[in-house]
Amino acid sequence: MKIYIVDDEYAALKTIECKINDLNMRHEIIGTAFTISEAVEDIDKNVPDVLITDVIMPVGNGIELIQKLKAKYPHMIYIVMSGFSEFEYAHRAISLDVIEYLLKPVGLKELENALIKAEKVIQKKHSEYQENHTSQLIKLLNWREAFDDSSSKKLITQAKQFFENNITKKITLKMLSEHLYVSEVYLCRVFKAEHNESPINYFIGLKITHAKNIFMDSPLVSIKDVATLLGFSDQYYFSKVFKKHTGISPSAFKDNFI
Repeated sequence: MKIYIVDDEYAALKTIECKINDLNMRHEIIGTAFTISEAVEDIDKNVPDVLITDVIMPVGNGIELIQKLKAKYPHMIYIVMSGFSEFEYAHRAISLDVIEYLLKPVGLKELENALIKAEKVIQKKHSEYQENHTSQLIKLLNWREAFDDSSSKKLITQAKQFFENNITKKITLKMLSEHLYVSEVYLCRVFKAEHNESPINYFIGLKITHAKNIFMDSPLVSIKDVATLLGFSDQYYFSKVFKKHTGISPSAFKDNFI
């Protein structure tokens, strides 16, 4: 725990410094100051976890110092010291969430208890921060998952529509990915996640479905004409693909509807 001490009295400041070292609580005193202006300038360079400050000083007071720092460093912990039990200062200190108001001369036990309390407050704030960070991360992941899911569904719908509109053409994965402005790898991953097959295999299956519909609607149409109509390079390749998808040849399929 990093500590910064502010007191306009040299002897009082050194006494607190020595007592903190005597406690052997593994705290680090990262700096000291005799004035508010010196403390503000110093703390801006090296921010402590805990500020211990005197209240009454020649120029300004410890409460004013806390007010200045609190706006910049809301997570800093504050402990104030005073040689007087001034109700006004104590009340203002409470309003600034000062965790302890110590009367001078500060006893070793009182200082130890204040630092233990500061540690607990820091641990609590850290825990709350972690919980809030985790909660925000979960919300972000949920939002991203929902966004990705919606985006994926939209991409798949656009791919299917492109296939339907170009059923008579020979479409490659490169042509499809360029049309949709996505990478081939991403397109395949999204499409396979939804349909368990690549976009091009889906497209070929769609062509075969159209071929079957043509054969059923027009049994006398030639296999070659259907192959040409659906963008296959030749009748032999079309027949091979047709049998692979349906389990029977185009001619056998046609015989069922003549």
